[in-house]
Amino acid sequence: MKSWPGHSPFFIAPVMAVPRVSFSDRLWPALAFLLMIVLPFVQREPAPYDFLLILAMLLLVFSGQRVPSGLAWPALCVVLILTGYAIGAMFAIHHDGALLYMRTSSYLSVSLLFFASIIWRAPERVVPAMMIGLVISATIAAIMGIGGYFSIPNAEAFALYGRAMGPFKDPNVFGPFLILPTLYLAQRLTVRPVGDMLWSLPLLLILLLALFLSFSRGAWVNFVSAALVFIGLSYATATSRRDRARLVGFMLLVTAFAAIIVAWMLSIEDVRNLFMQRLVLVQDYDVSSDGRFGSMLAAFNMALKHPLGIGPDQWPRIWGLMPHNIYVNVFVSGGLIAFVGFLGLTLMTLWIGLRALRIKSPFRGVLIIALAVFIGHAIEGFIIDTNHWRHLYINIGLIWGLALQSVPLLVGNGSAVSPYKWRCKRRVMNE
Repeated sequence: MKSWPGHSPFFIAPVMAVPRVSFSDRLWPALAFLLMIVLPFVQREPAPYDFLLILAMLLLVFSGQRVPSGLAWPALCVVLILTGYAIGAMFAIHHDGALLYMRTSSYLSVSLLFFASIIWRAPERVVPAMMIGLVISATIAAIMGIGGYFSIPNAEAFALYGRAMGPFKDPNVFGPFLILPTLYLAQRLTVRPVGDMLWSLPLLLILLLALFLSFSRGAWVNFVSAALVFIGLSYATATSRRDRARLVGFMLLVTAFAAIIVAWMLSIEDVRNLFMQRLVLVQDYDVSSDGRFGSMLAAFNMALKHPLGIGPDQWPRIWGLMPHNIYVNVFVSGGLIAFVGFLGLTLMTLWIGLRALRIKSPFRGVLIIALAVFIGHAIEGFIIDTNHWRHLYINIGLIWGLALQSVPLLVGNGSAVSPYKWRCKRRVMNE
């Protein structure tokens, strides 16, 4: 067998005879690409992404595609979450809101299993398609958000209260959505040829500018947390001093460019005033008796009194404000059953992602990005409700699909290889 080419974590295929690609092998990357393209366009619901996602999941079911047995654990967690919601809905006051919330939660939760399955099946085709689609859609959304912030004609709808939100309904969702493609572009600068900077760096700066103009404190905390985890994991898994030096060098370069952009934007008075206002860690509406923290504490006390939950989408109708904490929201909506399921899904995703990083595979770079972004989202979840963020479930599915793909198999003489390499080995033997 010929040797593997360089260790790019984004797309590596062994230098060998490639068997004929079936229609099914072409279908899933194409669908994944289209899903990523339409992902940010959610100002009106149901969004195009929702229709396409349901169609794709039905195709997966009726096509009889295999799914990895390792998905039994996250599937169990999803069942617990939805069971808790269903039991809580029995005590709901506003049944219409509960049923609508459960419908959305159901297909979004199941979507993580769909993405994990198609990624596990053919990561060498699906992952590049997803990453390219994410970069394209994020760049389009970022340009729309920047245009809306600066009140460019016909783009005013892409900003809200002086904050960029792109084709989303909320700047607090727009900002976190940009983090995964931002880190993807940042990593390309650290591992790809210098010529990649000609297009990677400009796109990266556009995404960073849009993230800044969202003026979302949660998104800023999310990005800083994810970036620190990404740098730490990338440094720890680098295979040589040269790789570590290049990582540090490019991160310093990107930081310098980002600092220049922020300094330039702060020279604009309106931007500076809003930045100083949003930079305050705790706003007045956070600490008021009926504000964010008050709602969070009251919802937690309500959950303790109703261990079976009060039903999804009931607390904002009772209090007039969301709990602004994903863990409290799940607890008060679905009780202990849903909370155990959600906490189990979070912890198992972290565990299997970190475990898979110990195995050197062609997809470890993307896994590092996905894991860093997931940790950032988990941290932001303490100050905002994230359970209906479509990109969150894509992120979880990406981690599970790549992690299960990297679990070693014992072949031949007992040496450990990833299932992807094992399939490649069988292809060569069959030639």
